[in-house]
Amino acid sequence: MKRYVTYPDWVEKFRSPGHTIKKTKQGYGLYSCTSKYVPGGKPKSVQTYLGKITPDGFIPKSVVSKHPVYVEFGLSHFIISSFKRDLIRSSFRATDDTVYLGVVQYIFGSCQDIFLSSCYVSLLTKTRNLYANIEILFLPHA
Repeated sequence: MKRYVTYPDWVEKFRSPGHTIKKTKQGYGLYSCTSKYVPGGKPKSVQTYLGKITPDGFIPKSVVSKHPVYVEFGLSHFIISSFKRDLIRSSFRATDDTVYLGVVQYIFGSCQDIFLSSCYVSLLTKTRNLYANIEILFLPHA
């Protein structure tokens, strides 16, 4: 004789074919339930966690990015702290922003948003927009 567990109505509305519900310490979890063929034996049940069920609704599990986030700190910090004054003096109409963009260009070879956001420079320029100075730095001077 099988034992059936009863759950509250707000939990049961998420039950459907191919899904199962389990009681956890934090509440109720929704799982995708399938079986996998095992040669020469019984099928193996495979359950994948989908998220948490609360009285307010379903909360999907948080997805961790497959691409690691790389943050550069040491080299740009060293260049800016050691050579900022010299870099500003060596360039005509140089500002702090053009020096920061030049350092990012030197390290990464590009000033795309992904590089700007993953660099020490982004900590220095939280309130300023570096994109306004990209044309000044990279357009050929006549």
